[in-house]
Amino acid sequence: MKKITFILFMAVFASCGNHEENAELQEQKDTVTVETVEEEVSVENDSEVSYSLPSPLQIAFLFKNSGLGYQAGITHDPSKAKNYNTKAAQLLNLGVYSADMAYNVLHNQTQEAINYLKVMNELSEKLWMTDVFNNNNLRERFEKNIGNPDSLAYIIADMQMELDNYLEENEMEDASVVVFAGAWIESMYLAAQTSNLNDNQRLNVKLSEQAIILESLVNLLEHKYPEGTENLINGLKDLQTVLKPLDDESEDIPFLSKEELQQLKEKIEALRAEITA
Repeated sequence: MKKITFILFMAVFASCGNHEENAELQEQKDTVTVETVEEEVSVENDSEVSYSLPSPLQIAFLFKNSGLGYQAGITHDPSKAKNYNTKAAQLLNLGVYSADMAYNVLHNQTQEAINYLKVMNELSEKLWMTDVFNNNNLRERFEKNIGNPDSLAYIIADMQMELDNYLEENEMEDASVVVFAGAWIESMYLAAQTSNLNDNQRLNVKLSEQAIILESLVNLLEHKYPEGTENLINGLKDLQTVLKPLDDESEDIPFLSKEELQQLKEKIEALRAEITA
């Protein structure tokens, strides 16, 4: 029996109640806290392996700090949520919409973010997960902080923690991996849509570094193999043909060539189109 330690990183944001908190926010932006959830799954060997998956908010924050600007019209259409009838599709697109919400919050598009919060609530009802949004008045807090992106980011972190706790308490950790997969794919898609992708070296490096996350995600999905994720796993493995982690002993900075960037963009677009259809 192998024990998988599933580590979820939560970005830490200070709320903006006064000037001192604003000053501290800049220092705390790269700080993370860690929640560790251990579970046992049947696999062939007995070694313990840790897989680290960041929150959608943290990925969006990393990409934004690397020069990813806001581009209207590239996030997923909220009206399509009603089309998802299988559990796998609902979980994947819950992740997609969570990444879209984080993207809009960090770019101060609060009305758009509210639209995504509402559609996430709708999907959670289909999945019998309404407690995630009802606990701690998350939705009410979100709407009261319109216009305050730093506080909204903090609330999103709380929401992510509620989701993680709910899935753990209800022995649905496999679902959390599927939700994350949807969020990760959407985050990569948004980053790949930036108009200056080929000229933005910082964003290129951050995209390249996602190879480590991709490897962990594929391993987790293969160990858990949630129902309805066969095509997802195959699509993620296809991404690995372009997005490969460097050797641990390599001193090279991870960097994708112009041709590799184009291949990555096309593969991400195809995978995203499949899960959002």
